[in-house]
Amino acid sequence: MFSLRPSLSFLFLFITSISFAQSTSIAPEQTFTQPGTFELGGSISFSSQKYESSSSSTSIFSINPYVGYFVVKGFELGISPGISFQRTSYMHATTFNVFFAPAYNFTLSGGLFPYVEALIGYTSYHEKDDGQFEDYTEIREGYAIGGVAGFKAAVRQNALVIFSIQYLQEKYKRNTPYYFDYSDRAFTVVSAGIGFRIYIDSGHTKK
Repeated sequence: MFSLRPSLSFLFLFITSISFAQSTSIAPEQTFTQPGTFELGGSISFSSQKYESSSSSTSIFSINPYVGYFVVKGFELGISPGISFQRTSYMHATTFNVFFAPAYNFTLSGGLFPYVEALIGYTSYHEKDDGQFEDYTEIREGYAIGGVAGFKAAVRQNALVIFSIQYLQEKYKRNTPYYFDYSDRAFTVVSAGIGFRIYIDSGHTKK
């Protein structure tokens, strides 16, 4: 299954981030990719969808923190846990995942840092029916593997705005049947995102 997850919040954050970046004239920090630097941040998002052919709607709230540490210049080891809550008129569900996320960051002039990142980790899905089958619960566990490409833009001292595209393959094994269906499930997810991070440099002298 292929799904594309756009969000109006991305557009809003993109506009405000560009405005914020243009309003600052601070020289880019060159200590960002040095060994010993910590990178902290993440994203919070909310989306709501209403189907034209019915009165049903879907609301999704997600929290995705991130922490990374540069072991050598440009290369960092990251951890990215995440949790999302989904609710419709007939069910509610919780998705939890945690990814090991090694990344390499390139340094360009003007405070731009293109990067590539690998993702591999654990994911789980827990669904409870609130409608016709109120006693039904579905639990899936599995793994996900993929990658991210994008760039980080320095907007202030020790602050970055992230623009990225993510590709992820998720494979679940059902621990409970889905309406008498015991088959496993697989998803391919492509998403575009904007985030905000700060970094704590290692104390290297700026050049």
